[in-house]
Formats: sequence, structure tokens, C-alpha cells
Amino acid sequence: MNIEKRFGKSSASSKLAGKDWFVSFMSRHADISARKTEILSYGRGAGLNRTIVSEFYEFLLTTVASGKIAPQCIFNINETGLQLATRQGRL
Repeated sequence: MNIEKRFGKSSASSKLAGKDWFVSFMSRHADISARKTEILSYGRGAGLNRTIVSEFYEFLLTTVASGKIAPQCIFNINETGLQLATRQGRL
């Protein structure tokens, strides 16, 4: 977009968004809020690794390609219910 100072005055030297940009962004988007993370159990965390996720997508691709699932039966969801933090704290 060729915007010289896309994050405001504070970004002139670092080219990163600063606190002033964040505060302005949050005031423009009142529906977004900072939330505390919740502790993730070891069992749930262990089930979310590269190998298991890769196997899932390979299985999904095979199943869809074989015609066992019609494309109109596949739905997209967001990560609202997915907790990736293993410790409690501020996001």
C-alpha cells in the first residue's frame, strides 16, 4: 500500500506497531478484548502436535477424495474454543 508510517509516529525507527497504535486500534475495535489464558491440561496439549495434526489432514484428504464426505458437509470453525496456552496469564 506504500504507506510510509503505517503504524504512526512511533514506528518511524522500528517499523513496528507501538503502544499508541495498539491503543488506537483497540478503541476502533471495541468488540476485541484482551483475555486471560486458561491452563491447558497435558493430555490436551499432547494431542496437538505436528505429527497428529498432519495425520489428521492426510486422513481428511483421503476421506474427501474417496467420496465418503461430500464437500457441502465440511464446515469451517474458528479457534475460539481452542486453548493453546499451558499457563495462565494475559494474552
